[in-house]
Amino acid sequence: MSGPEERLAALGLTLPEVVPPLAAYVPAARSGNLVFTAGQLPARDGQMLATGRLGAEVSEEEGYACARQCALNALAAVAAEVGGLSAVKRVVKAVVFVASTPEFTAQPKVANGASELLGEVFGEAGKHARSAVGVASLLSGGRGHGHRSQTHRPPQLVATAREYAAGVRTPAEPRNAATVALTRRGGRGPEVYLLRRHAQMAFAAGMYVFPGGVVDERDDDAALAWAGPGASAWAAQLGVAEPLARALVAAAVRETFEESGVLLAGPDPTSVVPDTTGTGWEADRQALESRDLSLTELLARRGLVLRADLLGAWSGWLTPDFEPRRYRTWFFVAELPQGQVTRDVSGESDSVTWLPAAEAVRAADAGELLMLPPTYLTCLELAGFADPEAALAAAASRRVEMFMPELVDGAEPTLSHPPWLEGLIAGHREAP
Repeated sequence: MSGPEERLAALGLTLPEVVPPLAAYVPAARSGNLVFTAGQLPARDGQMLATGRLGAEVSEEEGYACARQCALNALAAVAAEVGGLSAVKRVVKAVVFVASTPEFTAQPKVANGASELLGEVFGEAGKHARSAVGVASLLSGGRGHGHRSQTHRPPQLVATAREYAAGVRTPAEPRNAATVALTRRGGRGPEVYLLRRHAQMAFAAGMYVFPGGVVDERDDDAALAWAGPGASAWAAQLGVAEPLARALVAAAVRETFEESGVLLAGPDPTSVVPDTTGTGWEADRQALESRDLSLTELLARRGLVLRADLLGAWSGWLTPDFEPRRYRTWFFVAELPQGQVTRDVSGESDSVTWLPAAEAVRAADAGELLMLPPTYLTCLELAGFADPEAALAAAASRRVEMFMPELVDGAEPTLSHPPWLEGLIAGHREAP
């Protein structure tokens, strides 16, 4: 009677090398007699079988093949963990995430690519419970094509974008937001703190992002205890009126605390809170997140001042007019204060990681993680600095210009880049 390895060979398949983990996880983990695998990409010999979404640029047949490859990659991780597939008694559950358009409904057929391979390899023991989940996005392409793929638009969205450009549709009103590229020193240049948004999120699902969010109406509070450059200085650098400048800086500090547990504040203008990990701090963070507490109230209660001098203005991005949810987002940079640590506390993410900025770019180019163009390009810029101090020094002289990516028509329509970054992008594409 043949075992799983023999059945696999009869199918003309061999287990690939296990892909090394990108961040703080392992390819497979064993608990008792159960083995759980990390998520898998449809990569074979270092190349993605397909990129895009079902219902758009990827066919159902291609999706089936991708699911089958993902299952094969998962089997490799299991075999490495338990010493071979013969140790597997049965497959219990498979979860298949399918990047697809809202109109696509054949996710179960695509997921059959994984399920049928498991049945072919394990026979009756391969029959399992399963969930097939459609998500907005899962992966991007590789270097040379990777950044283009990150901005590549499926046909349906291209048609919609053209309608907005022609004035047939009215764009949604953008909301003001702030996000912070939190950095720390690393052996290979600045490291950045990234959160992966839940696949169920309505905006940027599955994407790696920096801490950030929309401006709260209470962020513009003249009573907020403040140290460092004032609202007028920030207004000049961010290109906005003073009330909005004050609100953006406050939102940047508040959202960083809400989503990472890091607080850019101290008891005086020259010091920073050394530790924010206690139960009292967590209670305050949750109250801030639920809007039961404002930033002004939190700092007053703790006897702290906001350290505006720990932030640097970086860039401004306006969501394209054809997107249903739009944000006018000001990007900031900051260095992790000495003594403080980040914590996985955001309810909008399912994992967090620290990565060298250069490694984050490489991983996005290779399709190992997903980033929207503003996050990707910020990482690409930060990778060019020796350390966080150098990045903050460069931020001091920046004047933010809000940029909205627009559709660039052609054989493969893409989104435009800020003209001041074209040289950086071209140099990256040409790098070996």
